[in-house]
Amino acid sequence: MALSASPFTNNGTIAPGLSPGILTMTGSSPLSANSILSIEVAGNGGPGVSNGHDKLIYNSNLTLNGTLTVVETASTLQDTFSVLQLTSGTLSGDFVNTNLPQFYSYQITSNEVLVMKITSSLMCPADMMVIPQPDNARQSLMASMRM
Repeated sequence: MALSASPFTNNGTIAPGLSPGILTMTGSSPLSANSILSIEVAGNGGPGVSNGHDKLIYNSNLTLNGTLTVVETASTLQDTFSVLQLTSGTLSGDFVNTNLPQFYSYQITSNEVLVMKITSSLMCPADMMVIPQPDNARQSLMASMRM
């Protein structure tokens, strides 16, 4: 879907997508202090596909404002999702508030907002063994007992 309006003041929710989808906008900045950018993450399939994530594409300079809300609607692996991208111009500002699921963070570049899911689990290959090493104090004590 494409939306173009000038002037445009948004005090509501921008939710790109049809679970999920891509919304392209042109014109006045769509993000105000009272606005919400609501992003669905339904998997690692990419922007706009049913097992992917929402994305807002904006065709000009954009000042971030309001609230970024991310909702994970399906089990998702660790990944980075481009949820807002400029086709021209630069990003400035930041979101006033964020509502992110556990293990999620976001990053702002000069032309993109990235949402990252970082899992906290450590995965080891089946043929790898983890052997804890004693600390230095314990090693010293053990060495002195051998004497």
